Amino acid sequence: MGAPIEATKYANKELYPLILAGPAAPSFTQRNGYPHGMKKEELNGLIEQLQHDRLAS
Repeated sequence: MGAPIEATKYANKELYPLILAGPAAPSFTQRNGYPHGMKKEELNGLIEQLQHDRLAS
């Protein structure tokens, strides 16, 4: 998360509120406190299917 923090040093007062800090990738799996997405086992199954037969998936 160093880049967003570094960017705040150079932001003017109009840009400063627009700087977003957070993960770069979405979360596809459920976890404690985040009930959205797929169960880890479901995602692992999907990954396995894609690895074995990309065209059919």
